[in-house]
Amino acid sequence: MQRYIAELEQAGLVKRVERYAANGGKTTNTYDLTGLVERLKKLRPEFRKVEEKVKSERKAVEKRGYKPNPKPSASAS
Repeated sequence: MQRYIAELEQAGLVKRVERYAANGGKTTNTYDLTGLVERLKKLRPEFRKVEEKVKSERKAVEKRGYKPNPKPSASAS
């Protein structure tokens, strides 16, 4: 788990905030996820496009007599 958190830190998505107890000893870290949230906000339009595509495909399947478009075969190249 620590390796994954370190990778997220290097990518600038997560910031580790070290915490100390009243007696000066270390306690659990907290994490600032601001970078991750900002990245997800930038990706939101792409996720919406995929959601809309899937929704329209589902509607097409629900219609009677639906026949999917044939996908080109790999041997056609």
